[in-house]
Amino acid sequence: MVRDEFEDCARAGSRHARAARRLIALVSALGVLLVVASPGASDAAYPGANGVIIYSQDCNLMTVNPDGSDNQLLLDLTDCVGASVWSPQGKRFVFARGGDTFTTELWLARSDGRGRRQLSDMRGGHSLGGWSPSGRKVIFSRVTRRTPEDIYVIEADGTGVKQLTSGSARDTSPRWSPTARRIAFISDRGGTDDIWMMNTRGNNLVRLTDDITRCDSGCTDTYGGINGMSWSPTGEQITFAVNKGDGLSLLYVMDADGSNLTKVDGIGFEALYPAWSPDGSLIVYFNGETLATIPPEGGRERRIQGTPEGFSPDWQPLP
Repeated sequence: MVRDEFEDCARAGSRHARAARRLIALVSALGVLLVVASPGASDAAYPGANGVIIYSQDCNLMTVNPDGSDNQLLLDLTDCVGASVWSPQGKRFVFARGGDTFTTELWLARSDGRGRRQLSDMRGGHSLGGWSPSGRKVIFSRVTRRTPEDIYVIEADGTGVKQLTSGSARDTSPRWSPTARRIAFISDRGGTDDIWMMNTRGNNLVRLTDDITRCDSGCTDTYGGINGMSWSPTGEQITFAVNKGDGLSLLYVMDADGSNLTKVDGIGFEALYPAWSPDGSLIVYFNGETLATIPPEGGRERRIQGTPEGFSPDWQPLP
């Protein structure tokens, strides 16, 4: 009898143990799901409020409010400072710093310009692309005197450099989608500058535009190129500037799959280095004389006063 009771108790204990293990596994699985779903842990899109605009002017970095107020110097270094890109949280920015095309490196700084530290340490010239939506990685392109421009990604702490593209093509201006799944970039691998897309491992390349820089008629200057690109904060659209030749530069918006290509009307004669506002309502760009903004659907161009020769603007996202 005692033995039977002991065996019954043992069997009951075994059942309770199995149930406990199943409960622990279920709780663990739910915990994983909660972590994955959490905005702080995932590479989620980050539409937010519009902060200040950072831009390059005479090899210095400046910031200005969208209405043109509080235009001030952010960084004035002994060597030249090029383009800069805000982190997704708007608390840091990464910028290119160096002497010429083949001797630039990437640096990080806090939003006030302090706490500067070098991010990359590779021979060659580095051109900025942007951040992963989580803020954990920075994507960029690199060129040397012996190799064409290729795309790389690096951890924000300066470790884990990975090359994503290679070959004879010029691959530049990579931009990570706000959904974290795709990377858009400019490449001449099809013979002319066009917008391409790939996954975050550098695979599954897709051409989104087809000879977009072609001059339709009457151009004496046959040069064409794409001068800047930016994702909408939701990741549903891409804006980019196209030089059609003879100094004519147009601004376009298209869906992320390359469909619904639309010219943005109202910009005047030039539009270079476009960047979407964090709230999605405006695009900022250099109009050949100063920084300006316009709605993505077109309309009235509004100049930002006091920003002559304001290259490569980027809009700070605020929580």
